[in-house]
Amino acid sequence: MIHLEHVTKTFDGFGSPVTAIHDVSLHVDAGEFVAIVGPSGSGKSTLLQILGCLDVPSSGRYRLNGSDVSSLDDDALSRLRNEYIGFVFQSFNLIPRTTARENVETPLLYGAPGNGADARVDEVLGRVGMLHRAKHYPEALSGGEQQRVAIARAIVNRPKLLIADEPTGNLDQQTGAEIMRLFGELHRDGLTVVLVTHDPQVATAAGRVVSLVDGMLDSSADAAARPVSATPVAQAPR
Repeated sequence: MIHLEHVTKTFDGFGSPVTAIHDVSLHVDAGEFVAIVGPSGSGKSTLLQILGCLDVPSSGRYRLNGSDVSSLDDDALSRLRNEYIGFVFQSFNLIPRTTARENVETPLLYGAPGNGADARVDEVLGRVGMLHRAKHYPEALSGGEQQRVAIARAIVNRPKLLIADEPTGNLDQQTGAEIMRLFGELHRDGLTVVLVTHDPQVATAAGRVVSLVDGMLDSSADAAARPVSATPVAQAPR
């Protein structure tokens, strides 16, 4: 599914270039649950933005499900993100003045929702345990509830790939563990998950852990890919 080949990303930094990730090659098969770990400033979020088609490499090649993402224009990248990828962020990124239901409906506005859109929204809100809170605004929801709504929004378009950037970073330990169990359930239902975290305990939920250090994959010790603990399944969640 994901094929990064010698990808480098460089930014302009006060007159001299700054390389955020350097010569990264990474392959993720459909149905895997992969955690990318590393300290702050290691390049994790930059790598995730490239994987999620929010940014493009300065050099190297990125193929997603056989398509050369590096060659796509902004419109094509936008369509790919909406149709293929779901995002979950540390800060939830819910729209404050809209209800939980309306937040989940938002991605459907950019496609062709069809007659089954309402049922689909109910389905995913129920899937994350938030159907009973559908009419509440984000300010009335706890952090864990907001993240569940954000996950529902991420999967409402039936993506093949779910990308999560520090999804437990704003949650207490118990709530974070509940959110990670939810990610595990979605993975077992067939969703490919790539998660960035600085917390080794959070990373244990994944079937494979990749370590990023100073913008480069660390091939030493446990940083090498370990076997997937759950058998990947081909069917995407419905």
